[in-house]
Amino acid sequence: MQSINFLTAIKVVSSILILNIIILGVKLYVFMSTSSLAVLAYVIDTFIDIMNDAIALIALNKAMKPADTDHPYGHGKYEALSRLIISILVFITVFEIATQSVERLIFSKTFITVDWNVLQLLLFLLFFYFVISGVELYFFRKTRIKLLEASLWHYITDPLTTILVFVSLLLISQGLYYLDVIASYMICAIIIYAAYNIFKESALILVDQAALDHEEVRNRILSRFYPQIKDCHAIKTRSDGFGIYLDCHIIIDPNLTVKEAHDLAHQVERYVKKVYPNKVFRALTIHIEPVGNEYIDEDK
Repeated sequence: MQSINFLTAIKVVSSILILNIIILGVKLYVFMSTSSLAVLAYVIDTFIDIMNDAIALIALNKAMKPADTDHPYGHGKYEALSRLIISILVFITVFEIATQSVERLIFSKTFITVDWNVLQLLLFLLFFYFVISGVELYFFRKTRIKLLEASLWHYITDPLTTILVFVSLLLISQGLYYLDVIASYMICAIIIYAAYNIFKESALILVDQAALDHEEVRNRILSRFYPQIKDCHAIKTRSDGFGIYLDCHIIIDPNLTVKEAHDLAHQVERYVKKVYPNKVFRALTIHIEPVGNEYIDEDK
C-alpha cells in the first residue's frame, strides 16, 4: 500500500513540476516586460518551487528503495538534507534581491511599464496556483505522504504572493513606482518565512528529534494492555521525513511463553498504528522484558 502511495505522490509531483516550468516561463515574460523587482522576487519563488519539486522527486524515488546494509533505516533523509541546502540558498538569493531593492530605491530612477496583458497573465497564474493547492490537498489526504503536506502549505502562500504582485503592478501603472521596492520586500519576507520553515523542519529530522510524545505513547499502551503489560519504557522515536520509527520496551509476566509474548508485541504494534491514524510508521520495534529484569535507561 505504501509503495502505491509513493507512486501516486511521484505522479503528482511530476505533474506539478511541469506546471511550474510553464509558470516560470510566464513569470520570466512578465519580468522582462516590467523590470519589476517585485516580479523578480516572484520569479525566484517559482525557481525555488522547481528545485523543491525536483528534489522531492529524487527523494520519493529514494524513499521507495528498501533499506540496505549501508542504509539500514532507508534513504528518506536525503530529502531533508537537500531541502536544508535549498533553504540556505534561498536566504542568500533573497539577500541579493533585498540589496538590489535598496540600490534601486536610493540610486535608480527606473520606470516600470505595465500593460493589461501582464495583469491578465497574473490572473491566469492565480488560477493555476489554486488548482495546484487543491490537487496537493486531495492527494495528501489520500496518501498521507508528509512531503505533499509540506509542499501544500508552501503553495497555499503562492496565491497571496500573486495577488500582492498584481496589486503592486496595478498601482505602479498609476505612477507609484516606489511600491515596487515595498512589494519586493513583502514577497522576500514571504519567501524567507517559507525557507525558515523548510530549514527548521529539515534540521529537526536530521538531528532525530522525537517524532511523538513519549509519555503519551506509554500511557496509551498501558491504558490498553495493563495488566498484561506491567510497564512500557525506553521509548524512542524519530522520523526520516516520510514516516516514523518507534522503539520501546514492554515489561511482561515472565511466565508467558515465547509465542504469547511475541503475539502480545504484535498486538501493541497494531494498536499504536490504530491510535495514530494520521501517522505513517516505517518500523515499530517492541522489545520484550520479563518483570524483575527491567531495562535501565542510561539517559535518566
